Amino acid sequence: MSYQLEKIIIGCFAAFVPKGTVIGENTVDSGFYPEDEEDLDNWKTLGCVLDSSFEAVNEPGEPDYCPDSVNGGYYKEEENNIVKDIIKMTLKCSSEMFWQLAWGMKTAPVDGTPVTPFADKLRAVEGWLNFEQRDQNNVKKVMAVVYGRFSLDAAPSWTKDRTKPAFRFEVIPSPIASVEPKNIAAA
Repeated sequence: MSYQLEKIIIGCFAAFVPKGTVIGENTVDSGFYPEDEEDLDNWKTLGCVLDSSFEAVNEPGEPDYCPDSVNGGYYKEEENNIVKDIIKMTLKCSSEMFWQLAWGMKTAPVDGTPVTPFADKLRAVEGWLNFEQRDQNNVKKVMAVVYGRFSLDAAPSWTKDRTKPAFRFEVIPSPIASVEPKNIAAA
């Protein structure tokens, strides 16, 4: 038995539904998301993800001192505890969420409606991320639905170059979050 080995290019697509969105009789929060993750009727697309990476933030635990039966004395055994998981991504296009976070708006912008800039000190939008990875033949490899908090990782500078906003999504644990592998495991 061996692993399923393949040379692939992973492309990503992302969609988001903010906390507080009302869908039918339900309100989106850490315990409810729209279950149409395949057709995305109730999700706001974030479009093509140019690059993405995962980051685990570690915090050292309390060290244990154990007897060393070979050399005598004691040795120090340390554990690292993962305290948060982060998905970083750079998007091809900006969206209302980019403008909301860049200008610190408390709500998503509405054309023609003035709002107070930099009023949201948290500079984050909480909700569900639908994250889909595909190979070079457009075959789905992984579909994930996770709850968390979006913020800007790096606001692009205003230059002649096309804007490619970079986001960080800090995962907030939810018992209904899921990741579904597709076409990646050996039979």
